[in-house]
Amino acid sequence: MKESLKISAVGFVLFEFMLSGCAYNKINEVVPDSVTPVVYTYADVSSIFESQRCISCHKADASQDPLLEDFSTFKTYITDNRVKFETAIKYEGNKKMPQGGPKMPDTQITKILGWIEQGMKP
Repeated sequence: MKESLKISAVGFVLFEFMLSGCAYNKINEVVPDSVTPVVYTYADVSSIFESQRCISCHKADASQDPLLEDFSTFKTYITDNRVKFETAIKYEGNKKMPQGGPKMPDTQITKILGWIEQGMKP
């Protein structure tokens, strides 16, 4: 009887030690600061569209279709043709944009894709 009490007592102490150890680890666990996501607006990406010649090639008096010259035309086109647009700016598939130029930097592509993913805010 005494032997089983000793085993139970030792088991209880070990159990308590394990529980307190787990609680200690959770309390003292280092949690990185949450990163606030960047919210992109058309103002953030319009300079990319300008510098990459999107607007100059796709404005009303230019020969390139589709019409892409302001927030409204970009949003409408991308809403209706998202995969086609994203494939083109990633420099994949048959239509690579900017046409006749080098692939735009990945940082610019990421910013445009972020703007699209966030709902294309004005």
